[in-house]
Amino acid sequence: MSDTIVIAAISTPQPLKFNGTSFVEVRRALIEVTLRKGRATRYKHAARHVREIDSLNSQIKAYGNFETHDQFMERLRKTHPRKMGFWPLLHD
Repeated sequence: MSDTIVIAAISTPQPLKFNGTSFVEVRRALIEVTLRKGRATRYKHAARHVREIDSLNSQIKAYGNFETHDQFMERLRKTHPRKMGFWPLLHD
């Protein structure tokens, strides 16, 4: 799997709309790349993304084939327990 996320600029007459789960999936991808690559300078942004998706969690009725927010966070904690610069930022 590639660590590159490509977001293309598209000229459309109306703004692009994302449903809740697609917004969440993009944010999760950014969080995971940041933690996997140990990009400490991006930790504050990744923590902000976690807070954003946490605030949307109650509005998402069904995650379909995706992990719930709790499952995602549990996996992050198991996969990246030693990212000591990241975890405290979730409580700021």
